[in-house]
Amino acid sequence: MLGIQALTPNNNAFLNNTNLESFAKMYNGNVEDLSHEIPQLKRLLERAKQKDNLSLSGMLELARFLEPYKLAFSKLQRLISIALVLPVTSICCL
Repeated sequence: MLGIQALTPNNNAFLNNTNLESFAKMYNGNVEDLSHEIPQLKRLLERAKQKDNLSLSGMLELARFLEPYKLAFSKLQRLISIALVLPVTSICCL
């Protein structure tokens, strides 16, 4: 759950390294690559806020924002995809 919170822009734990690394480990993600992507995404989002007045309200908007940069942020993009699908697949399995 903390990993999903860390991928939600309006959450206080947004892009929290520890939470994202734990989430990545659960799904065999490359933690080393992820540790490089997180600070870069923070910088990109800050620049987008300043230049384009970007305001992301949810994870789906974050996924859409990252689409043009998916090669540079492949590990984060993968985790976002997992987090978006996870609640649906969990309910379907009940």
